[in-house]
Amino acid sequence: MINLQDYFDKLKANIIVRGPFFPEPVQVITTIPTGDSIKLIGISTQTNETHQPILSLEQLVILEFLPESEPFDIDAHKFRLGNIELSQKITIAPGNMGSVRIRRKRHKEATNPLNGKTSQVLKA
Repeated sequence: MINLQDYFDKLKANIIVRGPFFPEPVQVITTIPTGDSIKLIGISTQTNETHQPILSLEQLVILEFLPESEPFDIDAHKFRLGNIELSQKITIAPGNMGSVRIRRKRHKEATNPLNGKTSQVLKA
């Protein structure tokens, strides 16, 4: 049997909840027990509006508790390959830290002074 104390323990600071009485997800600032209900004081995650509803046990049952952080469910090898490819395609312009430009790597022929062989090297 779920009781009011269980929800009071779950509603800790910085937990994000969503429900039909909030227009958007709300981050809990604090909770105050008020008899057979709980006053939730929170702030909207998108508009920074303050919400202070007094919720009964029936309303608390409807609340959806969102995870504190997004789960990391990506294949690490694919992530690394994607990062390598991205770093090869995008460079940051030196004098302009805010702008990003995409460029293709160009090759040029160069002669190795030690053995005289010609090979392709990257051209800036």
